Parts: sequence; C-alpha cells; structure tokens
Amino acid sequence: MILSGLMCSSDPAEAFGDFSTSISVETTAGDDDDIAEQGSHDPMSQKSFGGPRVRRWARRGMAAASAAAAMGASGLVAAPDASASLTPAASLTPAASLTPAASLTPAASLTPAASAAPAAVGVSSTLMASSPVQTGAGLAVAAAAAPGASGYWSAWADGTVVASGSAPWAGDMRGMPLARPIVAIAATPDGGGYWLVASDGGIFSFGTASFFGSTGGLRLNQPVVGMAATPDGRGYWLVASDGGIFSFGNAPFAGSMGGGRLNRPVVGMAAAPEGPGYWLVASDGGIFSFGGAPFLGSTGSLVLNQPVVGMAALPGAPGYWLTAADGGVFSFGAARFHGSNGGASGGGLTRAIAAVGAGYWLLNATGGSQAFGAPVPPPSSVVIPVLAPGAQPPASIAPSASFLRDCRLGGDASRCDGFALADINQARTGEGLGPLPLPASYGQMPLPAQLVAVTNAERTSRGLPAFSSSPGLDALASAAASSRNDPVGPRGTTWASVLSFGYTTALAGNYEWMYNDGANGTNAGCSAAASAGCWAHRSNILAPWTGSAGAGVHVDGGSFNLTELFVKG
Repeated sequence: MILSGLMCSSDPAEAFGDFSTSISVETTAGDDDDIAEQGSHDPMSQKSFGGPRVRRWARRGMAAASAAAAMGASGLVAAPDASASLTPAASLTPAASLTPAASLTPAASLTPAASAAPAAVGVSSTLMASSPVQTGAGLAVAAAAAPGASGYWSAWADGTVVASGSAPWAGDMRGMPLARPIVAIAATPDGGGYWLVASDGGIFSFGTASFFGSTGGLRLNQPVVGMAATPDGRGYWLVASDGGIFSFGNAPFAGSMGGGRLNRPVVGMAAAPEGPGYWLVASDGGIFSFGGAPFLGSTGSLVLNQPVVGMAALPGAPGYWLTAADGGVFSFGAARFHGSNGGASGGGLTRAIAAVGAGYWLLNATGGSQAFGAPVPPPSSVVIPVLAPGAQPPASIAPSASFLRDCRLGGDASRCDGFALADINQARTGEGLGPLPLPASYGQMPLPAQLVAVTNAERTSRGLPAFSSSPGLDALASAAASSRNDPVGPRGTTWASVLSFGYTTALAGNYEWMYNDGANGTNAGCSAAASAGCWAHRSNILAPWTGSAGAGVHVDGGSFNLTELFVKG
C-alpha cells in the first residue's frame, strides 16, 4: 500500500500480499505500509583519484550492500568511475547557514497586481528546436546554459547529466543510487563545471565546480527545489519549497520566506547578475526579491493555465523571465519577450528556462530544447536508450511540491488532479510515452470508476488490454478500503491489488503506485533498490493478462483509502 503521511504498520512482520501479480486465495494479503521517508543522510569520507576534478557524494541509504562492499578497510565508497572523489564528511552545512525565521521578505517585495507580460499563443517565427534526448533516466528536471551560448547541460532526476554543443561533460551521478532525486543544476561562470542538488540539499560538484557545503546531513522542513550560483562561482544558494534559503561559500544570506505564509510553494530561484541578491519564484509566478535583486513584476495575481516551473535572470541588466509547464513565457524588467511555446502542440512539458544572452532556451521533459531570441540549441552529445517496454523505471520520481500540497487530505482535489496529471505526464515522457489518454467523460465519473479508468489508460497506452469493470470486485475492494486492508480476490482465482492511504484522487494514487514505487519513494516494501517489493504496485497495475477490475474508496475519521482489485480471466 501507499501512504501519504508517516503511518507505520501495526504488524511489521505481516506479508506483503499486494506485492504479487499472481496470488492464490490461500495466500493471506497483508499491509505493506509505505512511509514517505523524511530527513537526509550524512556524507561519507573522501578519496582522490587521478584525472579531472570531480566530486561526488555518497550518503547512507545509497545501495547499502554494494556500498559496504566498496568501503573495505579504508571506509571509503568507490565512485562509479576512476576520476571521481568523494566529499569529506566534515563538509556539512554549518548551523549559521540556516534560514533565520525572522528574515521574511519585506512587504514591498511581495507580488503586486497584474504586471505580467502576456505570453504569446503559439510558437515564435524564430523558433528552432533540438532533437529530444532519448533517455531511460527519468525526467529532465533542469538546465544550465554554458557561457557564450556554446551549449548547455540538462539534468535528470536520477543524476544523469547530458551535455549539448561544446558544453563539457564533467561527470554525473548516473548509476549511483541517490537518497533523494536531483532537482536542479547550476553552471560555473567559467563553463568548466556544474553543481547538481538533490531534494534533500545534497550537493554534487563536477569539473571546476567547488564544493562549499550542503544540507545533505540536516533535517529539512521542506524539500530543496532550486539552486543558484554566485556571479563569481565561489558560492551558491539553495532554496526549499517553503522559501527557506541556505547559503554557502561567499553567497550572502539576504533573507528568505522561511516561516512566511505562501499562497503557492516556491519552485525555483535566480541570482541577481549585478549584485549580491536573488529572486525566488512560486508556482503561481509570485516573485520574492532579496538583497540587490529588484522586484520587477510577477504573475502572482493572474490565473495561469499551467503552474510556473522556473525562472532565469537576464545577464547584465535588471530583468527576468518565468516559464510555465505549458511553455508559456512571462518577461519582466529589461528582459524582452521573444516568444513562447504556450498553446502550441508537441515539444513535451516544459521543465526549465535558461538565459542565453538577451534570449532564452526552453527545456522540455525529454531534454528537447527550443530557442527564442537566441542561437539554435546545439545537438546533445550523449544519447541514452529509452526505457524498454515492460522494464521498471530506474528510480522513483518524487511528485511536485504542488502535488504534495493539494493531493492530501485538506488539499484542493480539483487542483490536485491538474498537478497529478502534469506529474504523470512528465514521468511518462521519460518512458517514451505521450500524455495519459483519459476518457472524455473522466471528470463526470465517480471516484471508484476513475481509479479503473486511470489504470486502463496506463495499460492500453503500453499495449496491454483494458480490464473490464466488475461490480462484484467493486464490493470486495470497497470492503477492503473500509478495513484498511489490501483487497483479496475470490477463492481459486489469480489476483493482484493495490491500496493507498491519504491521497484524495485517482490520479494522485496512480502517480504513487506507478512512478514513486521504487527505492526512496513511498513504498515501504522497497527499502533498497534490490528489495523484492520495489515497483510491485506498478507491476500489479500492469499485470500481463486480461481480466476484470474493481475499485473502492473509504473516508472515515480523517482517513482516505483507495483500493483496486484485479482478477485474471
């Protein structure tokens, strides 16, 4: 089962009954309470190898068995290639770098009434696109442009980095089990390296990027969602979804929204090019300015078709751009609007915007890029095979901060569906699939029917047969939801089932079952990547047989339980 909160099994020894796609009636189905792990992990010690300067982090919980084998007598975890070195354990974030609770944004910096530049509908006539990168490494989550518009780097959730054009590839975390997914990348000013940051604030430095500290050993109130380097590359800031700021190296702490009330979570940040300061941007386009970063406008008072996913600062002048998930672009200050992908078909879901001179590149979820007022993005220099049909994803993909805000009890269910569907479609692009093909009548269906409809959409889009609806299985699934148990199929049948606690819509439950079911996800049966229970919910949904399905929903005393039962034949 999947839990949205910190709920523990009352019987840790009970069998994981829904972790098999073929379970006879004699097998007792049990709870597999899935806990969303909180907190971070400490770094290991340092070892140097010959070759380019590359630093990598290894944290407890990263493939414990293989790490133990690699440590040996030296107590060191070997990096995947011979050019890597590990961050010393002494390099933890000093307490003084934490966000002071009193450092709230002054009222003058808050988002005023509508001041956004309207995004053009359609694609600019100067639009040129690079080919999407074929990758089975999850989603492209961020991009950083190399100096001089010579290329850029794309970062994936599993730590893969793809270099395009003349941007040098200096290493990545591919093949290293991460404690938390990568969420952002920042380039060094000299173009010779970059930093990756994970959602727990763990920092991975490559090439000429120096390590200045991290929050990888600290317990955070909210996950890190963005990163920005200082203009000279001798420091960086991290930002969490609650607006908390963590400063390292020569990056000055100029204030934060930590402890303040936000309408929507922060999704990114950008450093002021001409002075010690930075901007934070929320998913509604609200802008919060600190230090030498001037407030130049926002979309905080506008109704957006899709949430804002990132921002980029104009080099050399006061200005910035925001981009939304549909490729809409909003320009402020001296930053000019050169066009957008808002309203255009194709291109995938936009994930990031990178400033290139006076223009910008947009990066979509498959690594494809589009140029607006900037040179055409050069081709990628690394191509990775697409996830093979039937293969499991390489890593769990944590849902967006907006999903976590609205998809649990007390959230806005209608907004949850929008965020959950966006997250699902982003995850599907990493598997070479298009948007989830929901039926036209989906919005009018009762919740149990929506559960089956979503499951069938996941199945048919992968070439599997749809399950037929069964009132009898609905009754069994509903009874199991009421008792907070996995549904059990009729005696003598081959069956499989899934159960989740706390998520309030079918799309939200589906996201956790299908895309966050591996190591470091919300699946307690997958404590390590090699655990037998990893991706079991997903395997049940994608069972390779024809059959029937039923679904149940139960709300009682603050508990929201979703179940599905699949029976072969």
